[in-house]
Amino acid sequence: MKHKDNDRPGFEYDQSTRTLKIDLYQDGRKGKRLRRTVRDISRRDAERVYRELVGKLEKDEVPIGWKPTLRQYIEQHPRRQRRRTPKSQRTAKHVQKDLLGPSSEDVKSGATPDSSAFGEVRIDQIDNDRIVAYVEERFARGLKSGTIRRRLTELRALLKEAIVRGIITKLPFTPSIIFESVPDSGATARYLTPDGRRAIVAAFDNEQAFRTYVKEHRSPGVVKVWRRNGKERRFGGGLRHTSEATGEAFSRFRELKPLVVCLLDSGLRLDDVRLLTWDRVDLDARTIFVEQAKTGEPVFIPMTSDLHACLTKLDRDATQPYVFVTRKRRPFSLSRVNRAWKRAKELAGIQGRFRIHDCRHSLASALVQTGTPLYEVGQILGHKDQRSTKRYAHLAPENLRSAIRNVERWQRGASRDEGAVVKFVVNEAAPTARHPAVAENVPTPRATQLVEKKKGRGRGPDQIRLERETGLEPATSTLARLHSTN
Repeated sequence: MKHKDNDRPGFEYDQSTRTLKIDLYQDGRKGKRLRRTVRDISRRDAERVYRELVGKLEKDEVPIGWKPTLRQYIEQHPRRQRRRTPKSQRTAKHVQKDLLGPSSEDVKSGATPDSSAFGEVRIDQIDNDRIVAYVEERFARGLKSGTIRRRLTELRALLKEAIVRGIITKLPFTPSIIFESVPDSGATARYLTPDGRRAIVAAFDNEQAFRTYVKEHRSPGVVKVWRRNGKERRFGGGLRHTSEATGEAFSRFRELKPLVVCLLDSGLRLDDVRLLTWDRVDLDARTIFVEQAKTGEPVFIPMTSDLHACLTKLDRDATQPYVFVTRKRRPFSLSRVNRAWKRAKELAGIQGRFRIHDCRHSLASALVQTGTPLYEVGQILGHKDQRSTKRYAHLAPENLRSAIRNVERWQRGASRDEGAVVKFVVNEAAPTARHPAVAENVPTPRATQLVEKKKGRGRGPDQIRLERETGLEPATSTLARLHSTN
């Protein structure tokens, strides 16, 4: 129920939606108009906000018509972060930094000014022309269309929150036109073959290959000599492949094997695996049940035999909730996981760009290529949108081949019946002869359509055929059957 108070002009409170709307004028109806919308607020707080705003308006403390720049808006109203991982939060800050561009203080310090950025532009003046200039400048820098689209998506989200806060009334640019001008380049799904997966896993057990790699890639430094009490000690010079330190490095490298196997066999994202806790793992039922950090959606994953064997061998500490931990019983850091992954790729002979996240694509590709329906693949990966799963549909060539084989069987069946003729009943004096192997969809004359539509109920095919051939409607269905037998 909406409540308007005559003692409070411009005050409107909707009790059902807990929304306050303020509509005031400065210097009468001919003056400037002030509008505010505050959501999820109680009646008492709404009255307080109204009194404070009227008091500021009487003291000319509210600059009506003034809009903040994008930089001022972000400083005053931080982006409403959904449930994000630390990595995605860093990415959002990087995107906002690119949208804002260098500040005036940075330019004075020697930074290159960016005229296409939106930092010093009022949020209600970020129109289509400014967006196009930003896109063209970013393309000139060599950025891909997917990167530019993500930054425009962040900008649109910021301005939509400004609409909710009542700072602007609508988006100053046209999203459909802008995003159509920046085509989506699409995600590239890289995945491992079965041999590649085995090579990655085997790299964590091959100490000899690890030592050989250290020997081939050793970068010797300066050997320093330290003498004390007549004894000499040498240190420096780089890691030697025959030393105990190399064996210790391999032992630390091998500690990440269970984590990598979990990445390969579960399809979970890195942070979901790195911060996985024992209360989400059921070794008896061989299942993992987690809520994804990116989307918050729950996902239920059965374990493979390799993953179950790796998790069973782990030492479980009652005081430590995490599954994959270092010797100090702490979760592995991102830097350590990335270093181990890079070393495992080099030992496995995998060249080119293959990221940790591509382990997720590898599981999806393996599921699709073995005939798993796309719906089940999406359930295992925890996709909220089925379109995310459809990117792997092209990896199931056997399904397409089976469809073509169905066509071939249909063709063979048609060829065995050489005398089969496709007949068409048309309201014509003499039907045109057609080749037996060709079928055409001939439309029914409109006059016949009207008759069928009007009296189609209770009429059999013989009756309809008699009507089409003779132009007369039989009195009863019995006459139609007699006609068909003659």
